[in-house]
Amino acid sequence: MSTRCQIGFYQNLHAPLAKPNAIIYRHSDGYPDTEHGVIDTIVPLLRKHKALREFWDAEYIAAYCLARWLDDPQCCLGYGVTQRLHSDIDYYYAVYEQYIVVYTAHYLSMVAKITFDDLEEHSKVGW
Repeated sequence: MSTRCQIGFYQNLHAPLAKPNAIIYRHSDGYPDTEHGVIDTIVPLLRKHKALREFWDAEYIAAYCLARWLDDPQCCLGYGVTQRLHSDIDYYYAVYEQYIVVYTAHYLSMVAKITFDDLEEHSKVGW
């Protein structure tokens, strides 16, 4: 079974978790600590984007990451742009200008609704 996740991008370091500026749904390779997982593939993109632009724009960086992932044949397929949490995710990534917070979502079923209150912090990664 695929490891699904969502990646929220936040403009403000103090923004509430439930208020991302953009959310990407990733159908597979959603683990935080695998070779083609989220951390391994997003951190180089965040660093490259930071080197190209001098300011953080959460919506723009979300679009940039999505475009790069869709360009890479080695990376997983199955992305979407969403407005809410999906019920089938295992992980949620909150991406801020200086770090990423990884949350576990405790996926139960396709019909159970997951809210931001259901997320449990797993780890924090500086980039």
